Amino acid sequence: MYEVIGVTMGKIVQEYKRNKEYPDIKMQAFSHLSTPYSLIQCLDPRLKIVLAVLFSVWMVTQGRVLALVLGFGLALGTLRLARLSWEIVWARLRPLNLFTVLLWLILPLTNGTTGEIVIWQGLSIYSDGIAQALKITLTMNAIACVLMAFLSTMDIVTIGHALSGLKVPEKLVHLLLFTVRYLTVLHASYQQLTQAMRVRGFRLQATWHCYRSIGFLLGMLLVRSVARAKRIEMAMKCRGFRGQFYLLTRFQWQAKDSLYLIIWGLILFSITAMSLSI
Repeated sequence: MYEVIGVTMGKIVQEYKRNKEYPDIKMQAFSHLSTPYSLIQCLDPRLKIVLAVLFSVWMVTQGRVLALVLGFGLALGTLRLARLSWEIVWARLRPLNLFTVLLWLILPLTNGTTGEIVIWQGLSIYSDGIAQALKITLTMNAIACVLMAFLSTMDIVTIGHALSGLKVPEKLVHLLLFTVRYLTVLHASYQQLTQAMRVRGFRLQATWHCYRSIGFLLGMLLVRSVARAKRIEMAMKCRGFRGQFYLLTRFQWQAKDSLYLIIWGLILFSITAMSLSI
């Protein structure tokens, strides 16, 4: 009797360690933003993906500062409609804007042939470089804000469902879903390997031994990834998987979705016409 209890308790402890080691059941690393009910939430997910792609392409193709400023204002308005917390928005924009700081330090000094302004002892900045840095900054932040408003308010399963509804190839949809699902599992495996290396006295140094050890680490991570992928494939085939996820529900395109798409199209067309006329 005591042996049975001991074996049972051992299995419980192993299961607890396994769940603690791979806490990715809810895909925490790619969890969507928790937002209250908003206008963006009630839109068709397919429409949100289409608008995000359309706005991104439109921002990249604009060359006038006025159009980019108005596009950035539209992105902020979309964030407001999505009712996202500004603290979360800024936390996600901060790493992106650290890159733009480098652009503001480099482009005004190197990029440009006109508008030279001498500051101090021959150090010159160019108005062309300032304009280019401003355009890149506005474009990057506007696209990031719209992606947060439209895509971060959906979970990854809904995004995959919407991509399937937009007739995206099934293999690409499966690749996205499996990548997100098992990325944290691979990260946990990476942490296991690096912790084992640190226990054995490994420290990052500029030596050939360190480089060789990092190569072994990447190789072992690749081997574990392939082995786990084979086990996952066999488990899914045992459960009847035939290369297709069967959808139980379908998205319904409503009149409000068409109205929102028309409004967005008119706004983008008006901004483009206004910037060209000035």
